[in-house]
Amino acid sequence: MQYLCERMQSYTEIDDWTWSELFKRQKELLGDMPCKEWAEGLKALELNPKTVPNQAAVSNKLEKLTGWKIFNAEKEFLNSDGWFSALSKKTFPATTYIRKKHELDFTPFPDLFHEYFGHLPLMGDAQTARITKLFAKCYFATQEKFRAGVGRLWWHAMEWSFVIEDGKEKVFGAGLLAGKRDFEDALQKPKIKFSLQEAFHSSKILNTVQEKYFIHKSLDDLEGMLQDYLQCQLNGEMPFEIARNFDSIDEIDSFRNRGV
Repeated sequence: MQYLCERMQSYTEIDDWTWSELFKRQKELLGDMPCKEWAEGLKALELNPKTVPNQAAVSNKLEKLTGWKIFNAEKEFLNSDGWFSALSKKTFPATTYIRKKHELDFTPFPDLFHEYFGHLPLMGDAQTARITKLFAKCYFATQEKFRAGVGRLWWHAMEWSFVIEDGKEKVFGAGLLAGKRDFEDALQKPKIKFSLQEAFHSSKILNTVQEKYFIHKSLDDLEGMLQDYLQCQLNGEMPFEIARNFDSIDEIDSFRNRGV
């Protein structure tokens, strides 16, 4: 049996099983570790734990919450230009691909579980939505030769980070919220206080767990840092020194070019 979702994307009973298994297992694994923004967003989106989400229905709910919509990325692994271009229009890219049964613990590609379970609940929060739009502004305000650094800021700030909430460490990054292997690895490693300079120069790791995990003092702190960064760019300045060995090639471009 198959059913049709937005853009005539068909999903099988195996796909539904994968979604259901991932949803149940990850909720149990996370326990009380997710930040409140994610927990409240997940509740507001009312995702069905048994079936693959319908893109149009979730997009409509998201638009009512924060004014954002889902951009159908189909099966593309977007490069930074495509990613931030979508975000600049208040549209969040979501793939139509769901991982296979043998990839339950880890996949290097962004699948729809990562996006619907990890990212989109956060996008139901007004401040996280503002921060996301701010990243796009920062990206396009930055000189092209340094834009890979802004991609790395997003990677470490929004995918693999923690945040202090009521004096406790909580999970904020979507990759940790939606990834069993990643979440378990992050719990075992020390957290680094988030700084623009260090994150800007810290490579993305795409085919295994991360080498480092950052922690935000608060979302207010992250938003303030990005506002300061943007203002510096608009003034033709950098808020920190760029290393001489700065790599201007985005890791996602390299990853895609290898055909991995």
